[in-house]
Amino acid sequence: MTSQDQQVSTIAQQREALAVVVNAVLKSGDLAEKIATICEQSRFRQYAPARTSWDVEGVEETVHQFLKHGDPTKAEKRLINTADTSEALHDLTRSVAATPIYQEIVTLTCDQIRARRPDFANEHLENRVAGAILDHAIDAIRRDDPSRPFDTLRGNQLNLIYVPSHDNRRQVSATRTSWWGSASDATTIKPDEAFVSFMKLANISKEAWLAALAQEGFDIDEVGELGDGETSERQAAWAKVNWTVSGEPLIDPAKAVHAVDLCPYGFTPFVAFAMDAYKVVNRKWSHAMTVSGGILGLHDFVYGSGNPIRFEGQCNIPARAANVFLHDRLKHNLSRVHGFTSQAFRSKVKDSNVEVALIEAQIAAEAHLAKLDLATLAAEAALAYRSEIPELVDIIEATGLDPDAINDALLTGVKDRAKHLAGGGFEPGVLRLIEAEVRKQSARVSAMDSAAKLAVLAEFHGPDEALATVKALAGYYDGPSI
Repeated sequence: MTSQDQQVSTIAQQREALAVVVNAVLKSGDLAEKIATICEQSRFRQYAPARTSWDVEGVEETVHQFLKHGDPTKAEKRLINTADTSEALHDLTRSVAATPIYQEIVTLTCDQIRARRPDFANEHLENRVAGAILDHAIDAIRRDDPSRPFDTLRGNQLNLIYVPSHDNRRQVSATRTSWWGSASDATTIKPDEAFVSFMKLANISKEAWLAALAQEGFDIDEVGELGDGETSERQAAWAKVNWTVSGEPLIDPAKAVHAVDLCPYGFTPFVAFAMDAYKVVNRKWSHAMTVSGGILGLHDFVYGSGNPIRFEGQCNIPARAANVFLHDRLKHNLSRVHGFTSQAFRSKVKDSNVEVALIEAQIAAEAHLAKLDLATLAAEAALAYRSEIPELVDIIEATGLDPDAINDALLTGVKDRAKHLAGGGFEPGVLRLIEAEVRKQSARVSAMDSAAKLAVLAEFHGPDEALATVKALAGYYDGPSI
């Protein structure tokens, strides 16, 4: 070891020994209280809300990663690794060194060391004690620092977009509406999943939509350029589709009709809104949210067309992190295509007590219940059970069986089938959907003739059980007398 190395080693050992002595001295009552006073007076926050453009970019990337993976722990680790807090630490060092109480502690500590350990008393003592006390004070302040990495997100409003049925495994373009013919308009748009999602976001019922079409002069039954085949397909699709909404429409149905008519390439349904970045990563994404104010989507993110509408009312959305993404990262976003400013996204966002899983179960149940089409079932069953149906009709006619008895038996079958289609999810919301479907089908049952009713009954229960049911209801017995 060279003499220079020995000198460096000796200085290091002296500093370590001095640090031990300083720590011992600072534990004494008066000095410990003075250190505590420095900590109490400090307003140090290592993680403060981002303000520079560089830091704001980090905020956006952190939220993007969170929405992509849904993992706050991973997002926080990324933030720790990328956030630049060196300036905050430098400011802390300067502010502590400039306080009068710090200088007082240095002087008192040096006095006590000179009294206890004269061997440390030299021309370097005060500088070394000052450095040791500064480290001690900063460590104490940092231990008391209440800030956390996600605090850098606070106060940064981000423009978000919620798209129903979207997730990170497919492109947002996959959620676009479809249409008949060469271009989409108010009459050629298909009532598919995307369109129904838009209607639900807008809180417009099927009846209100069709009434608005007629009021605005659109004829959904007009053949036009579609031809008879596609016109018939359109009529069948509209007859079959249905959806449920409650409350007032988010926008005027007539305004929605004209907005849809101005989307020749279809559109993706969405709600765009502003939300604090801190709340994005800290909210319960298992629960729905209520967005008051924002932009209601009709926008084609592929070609950059559409006709989005600003709304002021409340929109309830069952958003998960997977179907929410950052608006500003989209190539054909609303600001670039339509000129929307940040004011257009202003919103008030509140968490709901309703769990997203329950809403999703209701949506799935509603989609399955739409398949409960008695007219189609009757037509198909009449062919399948054409040899059994006449016998059932004969029994009804021979015994004068009350039609209401058959209706009740058939509605029991409707209820069972509805529960089956709903997937066995019997949460209160799903049960209400099932009961509503049974009530809706009740009127259809009463309007059917006996053969159609019996055909559906045979479809639900099988021909043998249907025959037994009818005989039991009629008090009919064809066996030997006892």
